Amino acid sequence: MEMKYKLLKVGSDAELFLLKAGQPYPVCGLVGGTKQDPLPVLGGNGYAVQEDNVTLEFNIPPASTAEEFQDSLSKMLAYLQEEMAKKDLTCQSVSEMLFPSSLLEQFPQAHIFGCEPDYCVWTKSVNPRPEFIRFMGADRKTVQEFRCAGYHIHISYTVDEEAPTLEALEALVKAQDVFLGVPLTLQESGPSQGQYRRRAYYGRAGAFRPTPYGHEYRVLGSDVLSANPILNRWIFDANQRAMDFLNNHGTDGVAALDAHGLAIRTAINDRNRDSIRAIMTRFFVLPVPIL
Repeated sequence: MEMKYKLLKVGSDAELFLLKAGQPYPVCGLVGGTKQDPLPVLGGNGYAVQEDNVTLEFNIPPASTAEEFQDSLSKMLAYLQEEMAKKDLTCQSVSEMLFPSSLLEQFPQAHIFGCEPDYCVWTKSVNPRPEFIRFMGADRKTVQEFRCAGYHIHISYTVDEEAPTLEALEALVKAQDVFLGVPLTLQESGPSQGQYRRRAYYGRAGAFRPTPYGHEYRVLGSDVLSANPILNRWIFDANQRAMDFLNNHGTDGVAALDAHGLAIRTAINDRNRDSIRAIMTRFFVLPVPIL
C-alpha cells in the first residue's frame, strides 16, 4: 500500500559561531538560555536563543510556506547580528571552527555537549557523540580544538492523514538526503585542517531525531545558513520535493533510495563530487541556485 505524505510546517534550529576582534570566541555566559530552557526573544512565539557548547543556537517558529520560513530566518539573523554587535561580537555562519584550547579552558561549558543522541537512518543505529578533537597549531606550540555547527531542519507532516510511522519517517529522511543533503554538500566548506572536517564526527548522511510532530533532519551544516531569500525558499521547497518523490514513486522510490544508499552516503559524508553528480542525475535533483 502506497503512503501519501503531506507537508505541514518547516522550522529550524541552527548554530552560529561568534567572533571577537576577528577571532573565535565562545558564547558561554553571553546570551543565556539552555536546551531545557531556551530564552524567548523577539516576543517569543517560537523565536528563542540558547547557549550550546561554544555556539549561539537559535530557534525560529515553524512555517507553513517558503516565504514565512525565509522571513522568520532573516528576522532572527538580523536580530542576532544587532544584539551581538552591542557586545563587540559578530556572528559567523560556518560549519566548523578552531578554538585555542587555552581559551576554552576558561569555560567549563565549552567541554559539555548538550544534544540528545541522534540516529542514522542508513545504519539504523545511534550516532556517536561528537569528540573533542585537539591538535597542534601551525606554530607547533598552540593547541587548538575543533568545534562544529549545524543547521537542523524540523518538519511536521502526516502520512495517509495520520502521524508518520517509523517506516514512513525513515523513507523521508533518505529522500531528504537526496533532495536536500546531497546538493547542499557542495555549498559547505572543505577540511579546515588536514583531515579534520565536520562530517567525520557530526552531521553525517541520514542523521535524524524523531519528534512528536515528525522529525528533525540533522545533516546540514551552518555554511548554508544565511538570510538569502532564494536559498531559504529552495531549502523549504526541497522538503516538499522529497515528499513528492515518495508520493509519486511509492515503494519503487524507496527501493531506489536503498539501492543507491552507499552512493548517497559517500556523496554527503565524503563530499565526493562524482557521487554527488551521479545521485543528482539519477533522481533529477534540482540544483542549489547560484548565489
